[in-house]
Amino acid sequence: MILLTLALLFSAAAIQFRNRKKQLKAVRVRK
Repeated sequence: MILLTLALLFSAAAIQFRNRKKQLKAVRVRK
């Protein structure tokens, strides 16, 4: 169970990191 929760948290963090990168790129393009 602990490993499963850690995996879910890691995947969620990775998705958020990717989204932030996309947002930063979008902001740079807008400017």
